[in-house]
Amino acid sequence: MSSASYRQVCLDTKGSECKICGGVEGIIVHHIDGNRENNAIDNLIPVCKSCHGKIHAGAEGYGEWFEQLAESAKIHAGGRVREQQRKTLSLPDSLVDEAELAFDALNLRWRQEGNDPLEKHPDFYEQLLRNALDELGDVQERDLDELADELDLTDGRGLD
Repeated sequence: MSSASYRQVCLDTKGSECKICGGVEGIIVHHIDGNRENNAIDNLIPVCKSCHGKIHAGAEGYGEWFEQLAESAKIHAGGRVREQQRKTLSLPDSLVDEAELAFDALNLRWRQEGNDPLEKHPDFYEQLLRNALDELGDVQERDLDELADELDLTDGRGLD
């Protein structure tokens, strides 16, 4: 089943609101077991981007979802950040600069609301790229390493 079709089947079957928080903005299809090749309808659930990130990070209140993920899909495991398992990506400086500005703006708003400063996760750029690709919906089934090779992003300035 193509990425577009399993996504649409999930949304048609289970609705287009986040099954965790009820939100309707930024809905994506989450693979419950973390295996992006397992597109069985019982392994798919619509969630918002915020909840999706919290699931993979094992945020407080998301433990039951986090535990269902394959180890390779967990950003945090056992209280520590998992080791980098993929190639180091190199992104154009202009894209990195835009991402940095967006992160800084988000951090500023977050702090203005009285919260502690956000710390950039070591997988920030990888997750940013994955989220962008998920939003496009046409490369959901492809491995990021394969895409990086195709786009020739594996040479030059590495981002950790």
